[in-house]
Amino acid sequence: MEADLAGWRRERMPRLPRNAAITVAPDWVCEILSPSTEANDRGVKMPLYAEHGVGHAWLVDPIEQVLEAFRLARGRWQPIGTWRDGDAAR
Repeated sequence: MEADLAGWRRERMPRLPRNAAITVAPDWVCEILSPSTEANDRGVKMPLYAEHGVGHAWLVDPIEQVLEAFRLARGRWQPIGTWRDGDAAR
């Protein structure tokens, strides 16, 4: 299962692998929600990312213009914040 976007800390992946397969779970993932993918992104992918120890996740809804940010704490997703429209996310 692949995220729409993913990132790794340099200390965990100092160089890109030579082959196409990446076996290290990302430190951060971002899913771009759409009406056809939202249920899968929230209900299937988010628990899977938690199971594999992904530390942070963003859910971006471009239609509603909302960014939801989460961090993994003790195996569960904890909301960090929700930003809408022109809010500055930091």
